[in-house]
Amino acid sequence: MTSFDNSHPAKAAVNDTFIFDYYSKNVKRKPFSITARDFLAQNKFSTEYIYRYSECPCPPWHIEKSLVKTQLQDKISKKDLPHLIKSEAEILIDSEYSKHLQIFTDGSKDPHGNTSCAYVVPELKIKKGFKLPNYISIFMSELMAIFVSLLWLEDFKPIKTVIFVDSLSALQAIRAPIFKVKNQILYDIHLILTSLKKGGSEIIFEWIPSHVGVMGNESADLQAKNALNLDNCIDFIPLFKEDIKTVCKNFLKNSWQKDWETNKDRSLFKIIDKVNFQINIPNLTREKETITLQIKNRIYWTK
Repeated sequence: MTSFDNSHPAKAAVNDTFIFDYYSKNVKRKPFSITARDFLAQNKFSTEYIYRYSECPCPPWHIEKSLVKTQLQDKISKKDLPHLIKSEAEILIDSEYSKHLQIFTDGSKDPHGNTSCAYVVPELKIKKGFKLPNYISIFMSELMAIFVSLLWLEDFKPIKTVIFVDSLSALQAIRAPIFKVKNQILYDIHLILTSLKKGGSEIIFEWIPSHVGVMGNESADLQAKNALNLDNCIDFIPLFKEDIKTVCKNFLKNSWQKDWETNKDRSLFKIIDKVNFQINIPNLTREKETITLQIKNRIYWTK
């Protein structure tokens, strides 16, 4: 209930202070939303940007169904050679979408957490990249790339358009029934698509594989990577539940790293100077992991 917006009738009936007072006495039953809000506040992260679930902005039956295709998924696999995958993708583009305005979108995230999105329109030589907040996940960056391309389509309004996306998860989210949507960006995408369709535009989403040399996709990928270095950032994107987990994990890892660097026992630090949530030596039993760690710390007696 704490994740609902203020217009929700149940939220209006229950005061926030009541919820916090109740769970302060029941720490073991505290829900994730309250735990995350407290943790983010302790780490000086503004909680006003946390997304609150809201209802569909218009009656769901007014939303036009999105046309999402994944034809190549049945024709290719990861085991296929890249040049064969590229050939299948180019055949699809030339045979079915030669008369459509073609748009390619992509999202990007580097190892440092910087995030961006981009779209390109090869026919019109349009290339647009946007810097996104660091807390945005790669899934959200893919949706944002689609969203900003649709904003451009609202002004241009072509008759036939195909948007090529290399993220299956993003397309599956768009294709899912409207009652399963829990993301404001998806609501916005559906509303723009409905408006364009009622205006006479035909919008098709088509999945294409990434990093196989398809020219438009490679151009969008390059544009997204270049946008990682931009100074101006889109800052109206709320913090979603999945992104909150990432932010909390990064806070914990940074705090752990600081403690690790100031620890008095430096013998293991000389071997492993960076902390990691993953086990460095996989496929070991708990006993062998303990012995390995004791050997690294020089506290294990060998015969």
